[in-house]
Amino acid sequence: MKKFNFNLESVLNYRLIMEQQAKEKFGQAKIYATKQKELLQHYQKTLLQEQENIVEITDVSALQHRDMYVNCLCKQIDNQEKVVEKAENLVKKRQAEVTKAMRDTKVLDNLKEKRYQEYLAEVNNEEQKILDEIGIINFTRQASFIE
Repeated sequence: MKKFNFNLESVLNYRLIMEQQAKEKFGQAKIYATKQKELLQHYQKTLLQEQENIVEITDVSALQHRDMYVNCLCKQIDNQEKVVEKAENLVKKRQAEVTKAMRDTKVLDNLKEKRYQEYLAEVNNEEQKILDEIGIINFTRQASFIE
């Protein structure tokens, strides 16, 4: 009997590669999103510290500089919140890509398993036919000796 050969093996291998690449992109997107969130938290913490320290300043020019710095921090925080939102959307997109790639791979994997089971059933049927023929030949030999 011939060896089992899945005719879509190359497609399955391609989809496995695509799944792996999707997982890597997802991991990179998560790392990027985490870094952006940490940067946002850093800005927020710095802003909070500056707002607490503003009470200690008595010089008007220093107060104006501090106020400009706080305003700049607020703008950075707004911009960073947008970056974080985009990063989170990218993570969601990459997660959907991973899910789709895994689903596509699973479909072919299931098909391969089904075809393998069919192959095994065919092999078993052929083996059974051979054993039946051997049994018939032995029976006819024994019957011819008895006569």
